Amino acid sequence: MSIKKSMCLLLAFGTLFTFAACNKPADQPKAKTAAEQTQNTPTATETPSNTTASKTDSAPQDTTGATLQQLNLKEGEAPVIRGVALDGNRAGLSIDEKNHRINGRPLSNRDIRSIFELNEWISIRLDTDKKSGISAVIIPHVDNSATLSENLEIPDSAPRVDLNAPEDVENALYASWGELYLHPEEWKPGDYDLLFMSDNKPIARIILKFYPEEALADKSDADLLKIMQNL
Repeated sequence: MSIKKSMCLLLAFGTLFTFAACNKPADQPKAKTAAEQTQNTPTATETPSNTTASKTDSAPQDTTGATLQQLNLKEGEAPVIRGVALDGNRAGLSIDEKNHRINGRPLSNRDIRSIFELNEWISIRLDTDKKSGISAVIIPHVDNSATLSENLEIPDSAPRVDLNAPEDVENALYASWGELYLHPEEWKPGDYDLLFMSDNKPIARIILKFYPEEALADKSDADLLKIMQNL
């Protein structure tokens, strides 16, 4: 074969090789294995990062109850009572029992237990710097709080108790400052004001609802929370 023919054959093979390389399909992504495919997929018990778990209203919330309303407080004056907790001896689990949610609540100016039975002893705990000089009294509910002034006339029959800081107790946060109740032969079910008095002047109140005897005693803490939620 002549040198001229050899050169022509080489040029022909080179042209074919170049054309084949130019028309080769692009590399495709490598297929994931089964393990790789499930590695970043949320499981049935996980929540995807770009979604929010939905709220449910089926379970009663503990953040419910009455509010401590300050009365006759001058501008810039600090309240005498910062927080209150109320416990009962007929409705709700004892603070010593597991899963209690009505009694044994922390001292607060909100989410205070607000429902009681007639003839149920109400135990009062306070968050205050005063050790004495505060009293509590229960009167029928007053819509206009402006009338709860130092000139307020409180009937002699209204239940009243002097509140004093507990002494010589292991856990003062859960020790009672005093107790009082509404006698079922003298008072009817309904709305009442638990007033806190200092120097014969109302300084704070909590609105309570009283029910007939045995109306709440057999209910669970969850049921009692639902009742407070609906007030």
